Amino acid sequence: MKDSDFSQAIISGSTDAVDMMLKTRDINHKYSDGNVLHWAITGSSYNSSVPVGKGDYDMTKFLLDKGADPDIKFLSVYSAIYYATNERRHDIIVLLLNYGADPNTYYIRFKEEGDSKICQCTTALVHAINNQSYLCVQALLARGAVFNNQTVKYASEIQEQLYDKRKEDSQSYQDYLNAYNIYVALKNRYNHRFEEPANSFMRENMITKKCINYFIGMEK
Repeated sequence: MKDSDFSQAIISGSTDAVDMMLKTRDINHKYSDGNVLHWAITGSSYNSSVPVGKGDYDMTKFLLDKGADPDIKFLSVYSAIYYATNERRHDIIVLLLNYGADPNTYYIRFKEEGDSKICQCTTALVHAINNQSYLCVQALLARGAVFNNQTVKYASEIQEQLYDKRKEDSQSYQDYLNAYNIYVALKNRYNHRFEEPANSFMRENMITKKCINYFIGMEK
Protein backbone atom coordinates (compact mmCIF):
# COMPACT_ATOMS: atom_id res chain seq x y z
CA MET A 1 0.00 0.00 0.00
CA LYS A 2 1.45 3.36 -1.07
CA ASP A 3 1.91 6.22 1.39
CA SER A 4 -0.20 8.35 -0.96
CA ASP A 5 -3.08 5.89 -0.56
CA PHE A 6 -2.82 6.26 3.22
CA SER A 7 -2.80 10.06 3.14
CA GLN A 8 -5.65 10.11 0.62
CA ALA A 9 -7.76 7.84 2.83
CA ILE A 10 -7.29 10.31 5.69
CA ILE A 11 -8.02 13.33 3.49
CA SER A 12 -11.16 11.69 2.10
CA GLY A 13 -12.42 10.94 5.62
CA SER A 14 -12.61 7.18 5.14
CA THR A 15 -12.24 5.89 8.70
CA ASP A 16 -12.77 2.26 7.64
CA ALA A 17 -9.92 2.43 5.13
CA VAL A 18 -7.64 4.24 7.58
CA ASP A 19 -8.44 1.73 10.31
CA MET A 20 -7.49 -1.13 7.99
CA MET A 21 -4.22 0.54 6.92
CA LEU A 22 -3.24 1.27 10.52
CA LYS A 23 -3.01 -2.46 11.18
CA THR A 24 0.33 -2.41 9.36
CA ARG A 25 1.44 1.17 10.02
CA ASP A 26 2.77 3.26 12.88
CA ILE A 27 0.19 6.00 13.40
CA ASN A 28 2.91 8.40 14.54
CA HIS A 29 5.32 7.76 11.69
CA LYS A 30 6.69 10.97 10.18
CA TYR A 31 6.43 10.83 6.40
CA SER A 32 8.31 13.12 4.04
CA ASP A 33 5.10 14.91 3.11
CA GLY A 34 3.41 15.02 6.49
CA ASN A 35 1.83 12.97 9.26
CA VAL A 36 -1.67 11.76 10.04
CA LEU A 37 -2.85 14.86 11.90
CA HIS A 38 -1.23 17.16 9.35
CA TRP A 39 -3.21 15.45 6.58
CA ALA A 40 -6.46 15.42 8.56
CA ILE A 41 -6.26 19.14 9.27
CA THR A 42 -4.73 20.61 6.12
CA GLY A 43 -5.92 18.19 3.45
CA SER A 44 -9.61 17.95 4.22
CA SER A 45 -12.34 20.39 3.37
CA TYR A 46 -14.22 21.90 6.28
CA ASN A 47 -17.21 19.64 6.92
CA SER A 48 -19.64 22.33 7.98
CA SER A 49 -22.26 24.58 6.44
CA VAL A 50 -20.27 27.61 7.66
CA PRO A 51 -16.78 27.46 6.09
CA VAL A 52 -13.85 28.63 8.18
CA GLY A 53 -10.87 26.72 6.89
CA LYS A 54 -9.72 23.24 6.11
CA GLY A 55 -9.82 20.38 8.55
CA ASP A 56 -11.81 17.27 9.35
CA TYR A 57 -12.79 17.25 13.02
CA ASP A 58 -14.16 13.71 12.97
CA MET A 59 -11.06 12.25 11.30
CA THR A 60 -8.79 14.14 13.69
CA LYS A 61 -10.70 12.71 16.66
CA PHE A 62 -10.63 9.23 15.12
CA LEU A 63 -6.84 9.41 14.77
CA LEU A 64 -6.39 10.74 18.30
CA ASP A 65 -8.55 7.89 19.61
CA LYS A 66 -6.28 5.51 17.72
CA GLY A 67 -3.23 6.90 19.49
CA ALA A 68 -2.00 9.76 17.32
CA ASP A 69 0.37 12.01 19.25
CA PRO A 70 -1.39 15.40 19.58
CA ASP A 71 2.01 17.12 19.63
CA ILE A 72 3.50 15.36 16.60
CA LYS A 73 5.28 17.82 14.32
CA PHE A 74 5.78 17.95 10.57
CA LEU A 75 9.42 18.57 9.63
CA SER A 76 10.05 18.78 13.40
CA VAL A 77 8.65 22.31 13.26
CA TYR A 78 4.90 22.51 12.66
CA SER A 79 2.52 21.01 15.20
CA ALA A 80 -1.10 20.00 14.72
CA ILE A 81 -2.14 23.04 16.78
CA TYR A 82 -0.15 25.22 14.38
CA TYR A 83 -2.12 23.89 11.43
CA ALA A 84 -5.43 24.17 13.26
CA THR A 85 -4.60 27.78 14.13
CA ASN A 86 -3.64 28.42 10.52
CA GLU A 87 -7.11 27.31 9.49
CA ARG A 88 -8.77 29.20 12.37
CA ARG A 89 -10.23 25.93 13.60
CA HIS A 90 -10.74 26.62 17.30
CA ASP A 91 -12.85 23.46 17.58
CA ILE A 92 -9.91 21.31 16.48
CA ILE A 93 -7.59 23.23 18.81
CA VAL A 94 -9.89 22.40 21.74
CA LEU A 95 -9.98 18.78 20.60
CA LEU A 96 -6.18 18.56 20.47
CA LEU A 97 -5.87 20.23 23.88
CA ASN A 98 -8.37 17.75 25.33
CA TYR A 99 -6.09 14.97 24.14
CA GLY A 100 -3.08 16.50 25.84
CA ALA A 101 -1.57 18.82 23.23
CA ASP A 102 0.78 21.50 24.54
CA PRO A 103 -0.94 24.93 24.39
CA ASN A 104 2.52 26.53 24.29
CA THR A 105 3.84 24.71 21.27
CA TYR A 106 5.81 26.97 18.94
CA TYR A 107 7.28 26.85 15.46
CA ILE A 108 10.66 28.19 14.41
CA ARG A 109 12.14 30.04 11.49
CA PHE A 110 15.82 30.83 11.04
CA LYS A 111 16.85 34.31 10.05
CA GLU A 112 20.31 35.52 9.08
CA GLU A 113 21.40 38.91 10.42
CA GLY A 114 24.95 39.61 9.37
CA ASP A 115 27.11 36.84 10.77
CA SER A 116 24.46 35.84 13.28
CA LYS A 117 21.69 33.30 12.92
CA ILE A 118 18.53 34.08 14.85
CA CYS A 119 15.85 31.52 15.52
CA GLN A 120 12.49 33.29 15.46
CA CYS A 121 9.87 31.44 17.50
CA THR A 122 6.13 31.93 17.30
CA THR A 123 3.86 30.32 19.87
CA ALA A 124 0.41 29.06 18.89
CA LEU A 125 -1.11 32.01 20.75
CA VAL A 126 0.94 34.58 18.87
CA HIS A 127 0.20 32.75 15.62
CA ALA A 128 -3.52 33.08 16.40
CA ILE A 129 -3.02 36.78 17.15
CA ASN A 130 -1.28 37.21 13.80
CA ASN A 131 -4.20 35.48 12.06
CA GLN A 132 -6.79 37.62 13.88
CA SER A 133 -8.37 34.37 15.05
CA TYR A 134 -10.26 35.46 18.16
CA LEU A 135 -11.81 32.07 18.96
CA CYS A 136 -8.44 30.33 18.65
CA VAL A 137 -6.93 32.87 21.04
CA GLN A 138 -9.73 32.26 23.53
CA ALA A 139 -9.31 28.48 23.28
CA LEU A 140 -5.57 28.70 23.94
CA LEU A 141 -5.90 31.19 26.77
CA ALA A 142 -8.47 28.98 28.48
CA ARG A 143 -5.94 26.14 28.55
CA GLY A 144 -2.92 28.01 29.87
CA ALA A 145 -1.17 29.60 26.91
CA VAL A 146 1.58 31.81 28.32
CA PHE A 147 1.81 35.49 27.48
CA ASN A 148 3.14 38.66 29.01
CA ASN A 149 2.72 42.41 28.80
CA GLN A 150 4.74 42.46 25.60
CA THR A 151 2.13 40.16 24.01
CA VAL A 152 -0.60 42.63 24.96
CA LYS A 153 1.40 45.43 23.32
CA TYR A 154 1.97 43.24 20.28
CA ALA A 155 -1.78 42.61 19.91
CA SER A 156 -2.45 46.33 20.38
CA GLU A 157 -0.02 47.22 17.58
CA ILE A 158 -1.71 44.78 15.20
CA GLN A 159 -5.19 46.17 15.81
CA GLU A 160 -3.84 49.72 15.41
CA GLN A 161 -2.29 48.75 12.06
CA LEU A 162 -5.58 47.28 10.88
CA TYR A 163 -7.63 50.26 12.07
CA ASP A 164 -6.78 52.42 9.06
CA LYS A 165 -7.65 49.58 6.65
CA ARG A 166 -10.95 48.64 8.27
CA LYS A 167 -13.09 50.55 5.73
CA GLU A 168 -11.51 49.00 2.62
CA ASP A 169 -13.92 46.06 2.51
CA SER A 170 -15.96 43.79 4.77
CA GLN A 171 -13.09 41.36 5.34
CA SER A 172 -10.77 44.18 6.40
CA TYR A 173 -13.37 45.35 8.88
CA GLN A 174 -13.80 41.84 10.27
CA ASP A 175 -10.03 41.41 10.60
CA TYR A 176 -9.83 44.67 12.52
CA LEU A 177 -12.76 43.74 14.75
CA ASN A 178 -11.19 40.36 15.55
CA ALA A 179 -7.82 41.98 16.24
CA TYR A 180 -9.47 44.53 18.54
CA ASN A 181 -11.36 41.82 20.44
CA ILE A 182 -8.15 39.83 20.82
CA TYR A 183 -6.37 42.87 22.24
CA VAL A 184 -9.21 43.52 24.70
CA ALA A 185 -9.28 39.85 25.76
CA LEU A 186 -5.55 39.84 26.46
CA LYS A 187 -5.64 43.21 28.20
CA ASN A 188 -8.51 42.16 30.47
CA ARG A 189 -6.93 38.83 31.31
CA TYR A 190 -3.40 40.12 31.88
CA ASN A 191 -1.93 40.10 35.37
CA HIS A 192 1.60 41.08 36.36
CA ARG A 193 1.98 37.58 37.80
CA PHE A 194 2.00 36.27 34.22
CA GLU A 195 5.48 37.72 33.68
CA GLU A 196 7.42 35.06 35.59
CA PRO A 197 5.76 32.04 33.92
CA ALA A 198 6.40 33.68 30.54
CA ASN A 199 10.03 34.36 31.44
CA SER A 200 10.46 30.79 32.67
CA PHE A 201 9.00 29.47 29.44
CA MET A 202 11.44 31.51 27.35
CA ARG A 203 14.42 30.51 29.53
CA GLU A 204 13.53 26.82 29.26
CA ASN A 205 13.23 27.09 25.47
CA MET A 206 16.13 29.45 24.87
CA ILE A 207 18.27 27.24 22.64
CA THR A 208 17.26 25.55 19.39
CA LYS A 209 19.91 23.87 17.26
CA LYS A 210 22.64 25.92 18.95
CA CYS A 211 20.88 29.19 18.07
CA ILE A 212 19.44 31.65 20.53
CA ASN A 213 15.68 31.76 20.29
CA TYR A 214 13.76 35.00 19.94
CA PHE A 215 10.07 34.76 20.82
CA ILE A 216 7.98 37.04 18.64
CA GLY A 217 5.27 38.83 20.58
CA MET A 218 6.92 38.05 23.92
CA GLU A 219 10.31 39.76 23.73
CA LYS A 220 11.15 43.36 22.84
